[in-house]
Amino acid sequence: MTSKLSSAMLRRWSMQCAAQADSAHFNGNERQYLLKMRTSLLDLADAQDWLDGKSANVVSAPSEQGSVPARTVH
Repeated sequence: MTSKLSSAMLRRWSMQCAAQADSAHFNGNERQYLLKMRTSLLDLADAQDWLDGKSANVVSAPSEQGSVPARTVH
């Protein structure tokens, strides 16, 4: 059985990961894992939007690190 997750649900999960990462309950490694998960979920949400024919919410302006595009707030 195939389950299609909506981009809105993926973004909600990414916000939960970010909130957990900001929690004092997690150490450095766990925090990094949650932040990577947040980024991955946002990437999946953008991909799902693309598959659904919606425009991606990625800004092409360079970030402080140079090569990674900055994201808009969803």
